[in-house]
Amino acid sequence: MYPTDLSSYPAVSEDEFLGTAGAIGIAAYLNKVKADIEAIEAKLGIDSSAVATSIDHILTDDLADMVDHKADTTTHGATGAVVGTTNTQVLTNKTLTAPVLTDPAIGTPASGVLTNCTGLPNTGLSTAAGEGALFTKIITSTRNGAGDTADVSYTGVGFIPSSIKCLMDRDGTLFRSEGYADSAKASKCVYQSAANVYYQGSGLAVYSDQATWAQTATVKSFDADGFTLTWTKISSPAAGTLNLVFVCER
Repeated sequence: MYPTDLSSYPAVSEDEFLGTAGAIGIAAYLNKVKADIEAIEAKLGIDSSAVATSIDHILTDDLADMVDHKADTTTHGATGAVVGTTNTQVLTNKTLTAPVLTDPAIGTPASGVLTNCTGLPNTGLSTAAGEGALFTKIITSTRNGAGDTADVSYTGVGFIPSSIKCLMDRDGTLFRSEGYADSAKASKCVYQSAANVYYQGSGLAVYSDQATWAQTATVKSFDADGFTLTWTKISSPAAGTLNLVFVCER
């Protein structure tokens, strides 16, 4: 007698049927289906696990293959479309570590940061200094030679500097200084005292008699439109206007 009513078989979801826990939990269900189908197969003379269309073959080999295939997280475990090696696709939310780009067409992106990339095209790119962007900027200022210790911000550069050169002098005297600060804000200078003697000093600028007093400047920070110097007053420097010329490099 062949089964004619399928209502005796409980409804199961795909996850229950193919999932690991589900496959174990519906053993009784599958055994009932298997028994009924084997009864039909016996009538047809194909009751053999060696026959690809038999229920024995489907439940032992084919079902096991489907369970393994669904559990393969390298493909179906992805929540988005699988990326093909030769497909034209738009990738989002991807992190590329040290990619090698072979003759790419970059176009004109609105914004973006490329790190550790090789193979970027340079056709048509200008390397002429100052073309399309300001690479250096000169600004001037003054300071009272007897001014108190303080942080002073200087603006008008137009970019964040990476290094600074400072020329300083005091009108009508032999006091002068020439100093440099690198991208790490370390600075050194050569300065001249009133006795017309040159010395090396620590700092971007030094105003000193090389005996009892001094006024020194060091770089505190590189800022969006300039920089900030820390001026330090030592003892009682002579009053007077210090003229400052800063050459800032991007």
